[in-house]
Amino acid sequence: MVAHKDATLAQCLEAVSAVVGAPGCGALKPAVDIILERFAKDTSTPLRLVEILLSAEAQSASREVEAVVLDMVRNEKVLELFTKGYPASKQDCKSMYTLLWNLGTQHFLGKDYPACVGAYTAALPYADADAKPRVGRQLALAHLALHQLDRSLEALDAAAEYDPSSVFTTFVRIKVLLTQGNAAGALDLLRPLMACEGFDLDFLRVVVVEASSAAMLPVAKQALQLLWEETLKSPRGAQDKPGNDAVIAQNLIRLMTEMSENYNLELGRCRPGKEEHAPAAPGAAGDSVQCALAKESIHQELAGLFSQAKDRLEAVGAATFFGTDLPSWFALASFNAGLAAMGAKDVVAAAVLFKASGDFYEAYTGPTAQTLAVQRKAYTLATSCTLAEHDRRPDHKPCLSLAQALLRKGYASLEAAAQQPAAEQDILVAKKELLTLVRLHIPDTCHICAEHRCLLEVPLWV
Repeated sequence: MVAHKDATLAQCLEAVSAVVGAPGCGALKPAVDIILERFAKDTSTPLRLVEILLSAEAQSASREVEAVVLDMVRNEKVLELFTKGYPASKQDCKSMYTLLWNLGTQHFLGKDYPACVGAYTAALPYADADAKPRVGRQLALAHLALHQLDRSLEALDAAAEYDPSSVFTTFVRIKVLLTQGNAAGALDLLRPLMACEGFDLDFLRVVVVEASSAAMLPVAKQALQLLWEETLKSPRGAQDKPGNDAVIAQNLIRLMTEMSENYNLELGRCRPGKEEHAPAAPGAAGDSVQCALAKESIHQELAGLFSQAKDRLEAVGAATFFGTDLPSWFALASFNAGLAAMGAKDVVAAAVLFKASGDFYEAYTGPTAQTLAVQRKAYTLATSCTLAEHDRRPDHKPCLSLAQALLRKGYASLEAAAQQPAAEQDILVAKKELLTLVRLHIPDTCHICAEHRCLLEVPLWV
């Protein structure tokens, strides 16, 4: 019928509708070609044909029908009609793009990625400058699902030409690089990701999950560190979920210890070999027991992180930092990390870690005799490590200042323990431990100079 010279456009379109809804469509493409040849003087005819072929009545249409659509919209004559008349044809371009985008999205949601690629590729020439980045990203995801990684990156390059600051384009590129195993490339994009318009911390959270799944642990660690840094900067708001801070810090600590093959946080042990302690030089800038942390040591990295977590806890309060969880994990983990650092003879890191452990135990709202005993042990060990550093650097005043503060904290835990149903003998033994600790490191008490005498002003005995 469409070949009849007297057939009108309306009659031809009606005939196409009948063919699409009927079984078999072998004559569909020749009919479409004839209609385009006779009536395609502007954009309305090809647009109407696509609407008919992708109509609700043709939802169950075979792939042959979709092939006719894709072949038609790629036709040079059709493309010329839509581009030559632009911007007069702007609305028809938008309508054609929407039809093809919806077709691609339907296949994407159905995980038919080859068909999805075909539809999105066909939609790209009809998309305006605002829509092209979105099509490019969807094409990249479809190619990624097909493991066509180079083509995925090409699609992202095309998207970036129209919207170089898109956080979504950069995020998808990181996903592709992780799939490629390109950890260096993904690491290079983390800070640019944070600089993109529309960035929020959820993007970093997803990168952590994606990188961990791809076994790209350095990327996951860096993303967690950036997430932690941003968390420390941000004031607490009503939209923040209590406990988020603790989750981020806990995951980062666990990941750091997992990446150190010689380290066992649960056992508080680090086999010697790969982690070397680099002691701070006396008189170095920022010379302080709690700040003399070097990047070379897992112990010093953990000391810095646990200290930051403790400072954040003090800044926002236990209810906000921990949420509904107890501080037990942080208290025990920092104590075990202190044992590992002490075993590695990194007394600076050990002192910081044991002090952090004692401070975390201090966050308990209902301390028990057991938690107070471990808290006192933590402060005692912190004092011991601090005084060991003093032995190495006798003129280093911050060591003694910190030791005095730690002794006071240890004594405070003893006073609190005295209120618990514990044996009096246990309290006396603990007090003697603290006194012996001071006398061990400063035995000649008659010759302690004035600024050091404060250590003995703590009332250690009854």
